[in-house]
Amino acid sequence: MDKNKKRNIKFLLAFASFYLGLNYLWISYNSLILPTQVIYVFPENQRSFFLGVIASGGVVLGITMNIFSGVISDQFRSKWGRRRPFIVLDITLLIPTMLMVAFLPLDAPLLIFGYVLMQIFSNLSQGSYQPLLPDLIEQNQRGEAGGFLGLFTLIGNALGYGITGILVGMGYLSISALITLIPLTITTFILVNLIKNEDKPYFGRTKKVTEAIIDMFNPKEKAPGFIWLVLGSFFVMTGSSGLIYFELYFFKYDLKLQNPAFAVAITGVIVLIIGMVAAIGLGYLSDIVGRKYILIIAAFVGGVSMSFLPFTKSFM
Repeated sequence: MDKNKKRNIKFLLAFASFYLGLNYLWISYNSLILPTQVIYVFPENQRSFFLGVIASGGVVLGITMNIFSGVISDQFRSKWGRRRPFIVLDITLLIPTMLMVAFLPLDAPLLIFGYVLMQIFSNLSQGSYQPLLPDLIEQNQRGEAGGFLGLFTLIGNALGYGITGILVGMGYLSISALITLIPLTITTFILVNLIKNEDKPYFGRTKKVTEAIIDMFNPKEKAPGFIWLVLGSFFVMTGSSGLIYFELYFFKYDLKLQNPAFAVAITGVIVLIIGMVAAIGLGYLSDIVGRKYILIIAAFVGGVSMSFLPFTKSFM
């Protein structure tokens, strides 16, 4: 893999487009499809509890599979490369999973089983995709590539909120689940063809899986302050993830909206538009005052803003 080769804009856009499909799938499922499925399956006084249990278990499983596939693909030997087989396997297994969820009669075991399979298969590909950034892109272009990844993340989220929110609001739950496969299939095809001549098999010394995982979580002097980065990210993501899963219920049970899915769609798109503007402005400002201060202020303002939610009584 020639990571010292300078990449053009076309390559970087094609490479980053995978995040559009991936984020469309997960923002649609976590914000709208899964909470609505829970409403159909569980009694009203148990819905929040079971949504929390299913979401928590899914996240833990997803993180585990993400790490596992990244470590395994690092040392995978195949004539098709080391990352591509896992990425292709993801979409190959996700298609029958989504068909099963969409067309079989929905009940609690199917809901949980389908969500578990989705977490396993999608993180199988995501854990193999993320290492492609250092594999294929030189150091001085990774910031630019990261910018495109962020852009496609926002676009995928916006499309997921908008399209899935409208479909779920109209009662087309199964159709909304199936449609999540379209952007993911297209962007997977683009990515796999983009890297087919550059994703080479691994030929070095093979580590044991346990050795590779321990080494990954032992950055030593290579990454001073790593533990603080992990802890900070954990607390920030804990707050934002809770909102993603329970936003639909907040609009339905607290604000008592007739069509909470539409409210999720509208709110999500507006927040993402504001987020895009803020990201550009704060990114510029961080170069002047320093990233640390921007991160601290942003986390504080976000936390204070969230504290007002229990006192909110109307949507507009």
